[in-house]
Amino acid sequence: MKSNNLINLMIGQSLANIGDVLYIVSIISIIYKLNGSAAAVSIVPFTITLAMFVSSLMTPLLLVRVTLKTLMLWSQLGKTFIMFGLGFFMMKGINPSNNFVFFPMIAAIALLDGCAI
Repeated sequence: MKSNNLINLMIGQSLANIGDVLYIVSIISIIYKLNGSAAAVSIVPFTITLAMFVSSLMTPLLLVRVTLKTLMLWSQLGKTFIMFGLGFFMMKGINPSNNFVFFPMIAAIALLDGCAI
């Protein structure tokens, strides 16, 4: 009773979850290198957790309007584009005092990630 959709979902979610763990560890490492501040680094998991909590409250409201497959597709695509933008800003070596650029992007990625779980 194998279903291709179920197998594709399992593989896709597994790869996305592995990528999320690597992303969080690398974001923490980069922000520490840029700031040298443990306080700035501690805001990262808080931001991610808060955004995922808000997303978990919003997802049922979105599922009334769109299908689960559509929501998962667009949330993963949105995450990908925002991650590329975040990577671009971090490669440019934005001034560490400009954390206002990083944290909204991190929150947006977590918000979209909460829709896909």
